[in-house]
Amino acid sequence: MAIGYAIYMKTLFLFLSINVCTTSDHLRGHNQPLGMQRDPDGHIDTLTSLPTPREFWENYLSKSRPVLIKNAIGSSPAFNLWNDRYLKSNFGKFIFKIEGKTEDQRKPIGSLGLGFDQLSNFLDTYEDRKVYIVSEMPAPMHKDILVPSFMACGSISNRIRESHLWFSSGSTRSRLHSDPIFTLNCLLVGQKNWLFMEPKYSKYLGVESSYGIGGRHCSINVDKVDLYRYPKVGKVPWRFANATSGDCIYLPRGYFHQVSSIGSKNLAYTILFDISKKDFKIFNQTGCDHVESATLSNVPMSLRYPGYGHMTFGNRLQIESANQFLQLFFHGKPEKIDLAVFRKRLKIESRKVRIFQAVIKILEKWIDFSQKYITYQQLLSIPVNVYNEIRTLQELATNPENDLNYEAMVLDYFSVRRIAKVSIESKGYFDQQKFTDKYKKLGGSDYFASKFINTLDEDKDNIIDKNEVQRNLPKALEIYKDILDEEYEQNNSNEADEPEDDRNEDENDSIIDEKDENKLEDEELEQSDDDDNDRLEFNRQRKDGRILDEL
Repeated sequence: MAIGYAIYMKTLFLFLSINVCTTSDHLRGHNQPLGMQRDPDGHIDTLTSLPTPREFWENYLSKSRPVLIKNAIGSSPAFNLWNDRYLKSNFGKFIFKIEGKTEDQRKPIGSLGLGFDQLSNFLDTYEDRKVYIVSEMPAPMHKDILVPSFMACGSISNRIRESHLWFSSGSTRSRLHSDPIFTLNCLLVGQKNWLFMEPKYSKYLGVESSYGIGGRHCSINVDKVDLYRYPKVGKVPWRFANATSGDCIYLPRGYFHQVSSIGSKNLAYTILFDISKKDFKIFNQTGCDHVESATLSNVPMSLRYPGYGHMTFGNRLQIESANQFLQLFFHGKPEKIDLAVFRKRLKIESRKVRIFQAVIKILEKWIDFSQKYITYQQLLSIPVNVYNEIRTLQELATNPENDLNYEAMVLDYFSVRRIAKVSIESKGYFDQQKFTDKYKKLGGSDYFASKFINTLDEDKDNIIDKNEVQRNLPKALEIYKDILDEEYEQNNSNEADEPEDDRNEDENDSIIDEKDENKLEDEELEQSDDDDNDRLEFNRQRKDGRILDEL
């Protein structure tokens, strides 16, 4: 234990490389990293071989107790194959979500816009950028991922929800938090230092937000703990773990943890699973007599991301029947359903006009909405995969960061429209570079700026005149009008310095004269970085519905 603790604290200080403040004798660890406030209670349990399914259930799963399993995935294809060249050659085209390495860092821009990158571009740039992948793992990669034998039978084998990939150049550091689901975290490359605290001490840890059952974020600054603000942190027992390549850590739902990645490269995957209450009471040994490890592609999983399109990261479980979906809207099984009522309920669940319209477009292949009624049996006859497609779309309203158009949801509609208009030169041509520069200043990407310009250039001759802008600007702006509902649109159509019909672009919408350009730049474009950050956060929350009532 002493050696492990020494390694943990040594790497902690190497990671931080900062000068900590002098502490008072009676406030041990004040303004120092989390863990310095008291000695640890030791390393979590460590196993040097895979447990049997029963051992795992009895000693760890049923007791909500974390454990480190050494060399658990040493025989996994990913452990032996996944270098950068192999990943780029086999999976380079797939899309991943990216995040900044620090909590205060703005969401980074990838090759596909704000928060999204193709793996090939990430591999070319990650060593020089403060970004990392934390994303659903594309299904084609599952053939290389090993599910240990103790998870490949019984209760867990049918309760695997999804799998995530974590990839960085090292030196990442999480906040203190707990997850709303059970997790097996397996490290392919690098080293991770873990700190664990039991859920029962949550009231001392500055919990500031909760999500799901057991998911919580803590406001404690893990690099510099303020003991005047959190005076009892030093009384909370904690344990630690040092994970190296090939190791896996089982993390119970709701268990507080903080993770630091060490070294120049860190590559890991997680397998997320859920367990019912009855599975905690009785061990289910179905299929466990002669079980072996299996690849992730060969076990049932609720959410499989194909590697492109909108993601399902953190979504609710997929539905298993048409009736399960319909019961979200109706009590019992009514013989006849008013289609107008059904549309209204679909609209409420979709929340956003764009999503609602996409849902109706899917259902129009199966439902004649010109009719007044439809039977419940007709709705039951629609394939379950259709309802799951609808559910995935509706989840985007509450998980907007899964939307490939997330950048357009964050940036302000009026600001994008203004910079498009002031990019018209005196000779009547659209200055593409000027627009791109101003668009990027708003927080956008080259990728979305190029898409916008391409929409304006209807004849694809790389020359855009004033008339093309006039005709195509409404279409180019469409994805930036990702409003919550028509009522919100109407209530906000009279914003300051905007004509009453500004939301409804048409052929009569005049281009802003060049003489107004300086005024618009002063008012909208020449903002400080802090102002840009505030506006991005405001619009993200507005489009996410969290401050709708305040507008």
